[in-house]
Amino acid sequence: MTPEETLTLYRTSIERLLKVVETHPDTSGGRAAAQVLLGIYNSYDFHMDLVDLVFLDPEDLRAAVHAIWLRTLTSTEPHTLVDNGGDRFLALHNRFRQLHVEKRYAQHYQGGAAQAPAGPELYARIRPGSKYAGQDDGQPFPVRIDGYPGDGYFWRGGPGGQYRHSDLQLFYQRSGELLAVPQFAAGEEVQVVDQILERLQRDADKGDLYPEWAGPWCQEIKERLDRVAETAQKTYPEDE
Repeated sequence: MTPEETLTLYRTSIERLLKVVETHPDTSGGRAAAQVLLGIYNSYDFHMDLVDLVFLDPEDLRAAVHAIWLRTLTSTEPHTLVDNGGDRFLALHNRFRQLHVEKRYAQHYQGGAAQAPAGPELYARIRPGSKYAGQDDGQPFPVRIDGYPGDGYFWRGGPGGQYRHSDLQLFYQRSGELLAVPQFAAGEEVQVVDQILERLQRDADKGDLYPEWAGPWCQEIKERLDRVAETAQKTYPEDE
């Protein structure tokens, strides 16, 4: 590539990642793109969690790799390449203050010394229904909560490094024995279902629910609930 082509590729990569962040700041992909941009803008204060790159789609991932590569190759500050770059990167810095190293690693370090995690030790196994079930080797592994679980993958630990709450069966240790943490308290299932439906309705009202996904999924859930009702009708003992 010529120097002009190199800078053009660098610029378009930065613009693509900025669009991801500015359009979807509260998503896992937006958070990943922000880490790339802030890391090449101010690597002293912002570090990239490489595992978070999995949240970018293929084209955005390609832009991230190009941005990292060309920041090194050209020694050019990213904010100098795009329109209103100074203001946009300052807004990015302010929007993602939680990714600053002082806050991101605060749970591990205080005054330069490593701190032991507070509270009981928690362990987990991957639930059979999780899409990560193939990673389960039958042995519980230690887990901790990420300080900034904005992307939903707030449990850290295990073979995959990070998981959603729904992916894990949690355990706590008492007298050397691991005891399962119940996912629901007695009678709490209906309340949890109500919360899920309320969230889906809010997303639908805002136009954030893809109909191509929502239609088949809702139909599947309806059929499963119908089967539950039919089975309950058949198996519940009649009053004598």
